[in-house]
This record gives sequence, structure tokens and C-alpha cells, in this order.
Amino acid sequence: TAKFRISGTTTGGLTLQAETAPFEIDSILPADPTAVLASGTPSSSTTVQITITPGVGGCTDRPYVFVTEGGAPLATDAGWQVCSTVAAAITHTVAGDGVHNMNVWAKDAAGNVSAGAQALTMTLDTGAPVLALTSHLGGGAYAGGVVSNITWTATDSNFGANPIALEYSLDSGTNWISIPPAAPNTGTSAWTPPAATHL
Repeated sequence: TAKFRISGTTTGGLTLQAETAPFEIDSILPADPTAVLASGTPSSSTTVQITITPGVGGCTDRPYVFVTEGGAPLATDAGWQVCSTVAAAITHTVAGDGVHNMNVWAKDAAGNVSAGAQALTMTLDTGAPVLALTSHLGGGAYAGGVVSNITWTATDSNFGANPIALEYSLDSGTNWISIPPAAPNTGTSAWTPPAATHL
């Protein structure tokens, strides 16, 4: 605990003193924060949500956090957020499709910035897939109850294992019937038109 004191002495020998309230001198760096992604990845949202985990003290002795996509911030930089262990309380805005490597830093009340950071990674994907049917384009006839291959082309950098959903309609698109299950992007899938149907 530290204090400041000032003294003033007149030429007549009178002295007056004043001192401050106690304050702390803290040169110890806060522990590196621990955090996890609260929002999904890949994601089409440019707002990344982050949860500070209670591990290693949570927000104790590190009341502020800062998210960068590079090195450590200065204690005086704009963008420090109040630390909170509430889910998704910390946010960061990313720009540009692709992988974003983020670092979450901590700062204590004295302005000391943590030596290390929690690394987090997310992928921003704001582009819709490019796809087209290459069969059953209209004008033909298909026998009910006989297997028919549906073909397509589809591309996207963030497709999952079974990204393709196929449906058919028997009333010119008013109602749609799913062809389960979801399909891998192989470009073809067998379909059996309903038997005893003439449309």
C-alpha cells in the first residue's frame, strides 16, 4: 500500500502537510485469460461471440479483455471490453471471408497487459453455394415406380458431409416433398417417382 504526501513550509517556520488516500502499486502481469467461442464456425455472421471461462480465475484481477487478430494491444488502446463470464458477453467483428485467428488478452486495473493470450479460430463464410440441377429440367416424362437419377453441380468452400437436400413437387411447386436423407455432394442421387401417378 502506498501514499503520497506534500509538505509546505512558510518563511516563518509553519509547516502544513497533506496526504492522499492509500493506493496500490502493481507491476505483476495478470494471468492469461481463458476463453471459448460462443458462436459457430463456419459462420455467415461477422460478429464473433466469445465466452470468458471461469478457469484460472475468470475475471479476477483482469477486469478488461481485448480481442485482436494480431499482437498484444496497448493498455491505452480503444476497444478494451469489461470482462464477464456471462456466455457470449465478449464480441469481436471480423471482415473478409476465410479463417480468422483471434487472440484474447487481459488487462488488470493498473493497466498491466497479460503476457499471453487465448487463441481462438473461426471461419467467416458469407458466400452462398453455387448450384444447379443438370437433369429433370422439364419437358420430359419419367415412368412412375422406375428409378431415375437426379444430377446436379454444387460448389462451396464450406460444405459439410451431407450438404445437399433434394425435393420434388407434384403440383408445379405449390407443395414440396423431401427426398430423404440429406445427400453428399456427389452430383447424383437415385430417385423413384411415385407409382400410379399421371401428372
